[in-house]
Amino acid sequence: MVNLCDLNHWHLLLFGVPLLLATYWDIRWHIIPNWLCATVFCVGFVAFQPSHLLGIFIALPLLIGALVERNSTHSIGGGDIKFTAACGFVLGVQTGMVGLMLGLCLFVVYYAIKGVALPQKKGQPMPMAPSLSAGFTASFIIAQF
Repeated sequence: MVNLCDLNHWHLLLFGVPLLLATYWDIRWHIIPNWLCATVFCVGFVAFQPSHLLGIFIALPLLIGALVERNSTHSIGGGDIKFTAACGFVLGVQTGMVGLMLGLCLFVVYYAIKGVALPQKKGQPMPMAPSLSAGFTASFIIAQF
């Protein structure tokens, strides 16, 4: 039986809805709006722990990747970096890193399979938020329940 008074269920709902919106926006318009990243960040205050502030730093690998590929037309976007930092604040360092690794693995596998099945034109944008959202949601569920 599901207890609706349990904070974990509401926290999952408050965390999951912005992740679904980010997935939709990134697929549809190839952008993650700042207000959506701020919404995810605010969810971190539902069950705030000071140690979760360090979770923001899980976005450093994406930031470094974006800086290395900054001359490329389609490198990692700033929205993906802010989105990852906000999710890191919600999840903390350990759970956030698990979510990031799961999400990046999903990203690589999906686009490897898609590249073989349906070859794309070079330079076509690849939304990262869907796979990141799936990874962060999975790590949140594993950590909470």
